Amino acid sequence: MTLKMSRVSRGAATMILAAATAGSALVVAPAAAAQDVPAPTDETTCKDAGTISVLAAFDQMASETKAGIPAQFASMFDTNVNNLRASLVSTSVAYVDVSRDASEINAEAEDNEDPYANFAVARLDKIRNGEADAVVAFQDLTLSEVVETLVLGMYTFTVPLDVVAAGMPSIGPTPLTPIAQGVPLVGSMLTSYTTIGFFAKLPFQYGSRGIKQLAVAWQNNLTARCWDGEAAPSDEERLSDGGARPVVPVQPQERANAEYMTLDDAETCVPASAETLGAALDRVAESMRGQVPADKQGAFDAEVARLQNNARTARITNNFIMKEPEDLNPVLAYIDDPMITFAWGAVQGAVDGTASGTTAVADLTVGNGVDYTYVADSLVGMIVSKIWGTVVPGVELPVGTGTMEFSVVPNFPAVASYFSGQALDTYDNILDTMCLVHPEDAETGE
Repeated sequence: MTLKMSRVSRGAATMILAAATAGSALVVAPAAAAQDVPAPTDETTCKDAGTISVLAAFDQMASETKAGIPAQFASMFDTNVNNLRASLVSTSVAYVDVSRDASEINAEAEDNEDPYANFAVARLDKIRNGEADAVVAFQDLTLSEVVETLVLGMYTFTVPLDVVAAGMPSIGPTPLTPIAQGVPLVGSMLTSYTTIGFFAKLPFQYGSRGIKQLAVAWQNNLTARCWDGEAAPSDEERLSDGGARPVVPVQPQERANAEYMTLDDAETCVPASAETLGAALDRVAESMRGQVPADKQGAFDAEVARLQNNARTARITNNFIMKEPEDLNPVLAYIDDPMITFAWGAVQGAVDGTASGTTAVADLTVGNGVDYTYVADSLVGMIVSKIWGTVVPGVELPVGTGTMEFSVVPNFPAVASYFSGQALDTYDNILDTMCLVHPEDAETGE
């Protein structure tokens, strides 16, 4: 069986594997002697990206790439490949710094398509399994682990582009602005799409999207093909305990989260987002109790009891409980605005009778809490933007026969909203992906 590789795989894969070596949290052992790349075998057994070791995949890519190298450059190519291979062989990384492909997590992770959440979920799973301080040889990682980690890096690279786009002020008018201004009814709205700032941010917006699409296409290309070579060792064989120096140190809150969240079989999984606020309050209070000084225990218990009582007695009408946009109207999923979804559900509930029932706050789920946080974040963003526009006035510039006000100071509230929105999305996806460790000990919402 003859395996062929696309130009994307041949060129990008070798370069990005090299970048991975330089960019990881490395614990470097003495350099190993360069080894010659083994020749392909006649009989090939297909392995997927989640099975093949990254070193075997590297060898295969190098062999296939060499076939297209002119003879006069073959020696130089072999030298570079052998040097890079020696670096891969002599490198170790902190296991918690390695991400995990969504297909190796669960169906929810695949639906979310969130590299940040995949990384966080993989870390929590490793921490829970006692692998927070584990080290793994780079050559023993699977190809899918390396590729997913690099995709995460490429997504992170787009953050500055997104920040610039979010904070771009309107700056001034373009020749299109007076034309848009003259359109009846919607002229004031259209002018925002014809400013200097609007066109200036387009390269950053589309640059960010392009990098993400390239990352996904590159990942699909490498993970969908057939690989030949040695499989990566099991965790029992490849992990060594102690000495890890992760790029992102393990935080106490991560350890606390790993105690109550796990990855479980899809048929038995109760998502962490389904835990009620009452059960979450009990859990958090119990975890904090050991940190409270002995002479403060009484006050702590009294405060917890007060919060628990308030959560049980405070009630909310059911039409104000957030629902999924697609459950209300498919159009809302395209609009993707939490405030509009919340208002729509409230009005629809008043019509269909949902408003006649109430639910205790303690019986709302953690997922409901995240939904309300989305609404609050959107509302706060609107208010702060209005205040920002008052505190930081723009400049009056001529447009057509009149003038218009344009902002020249970066829109910092929009940047803050970008970061809070990204954090909420990732947190929401983590809660939906992971399962409660002891679902029988916690009430779970509908």
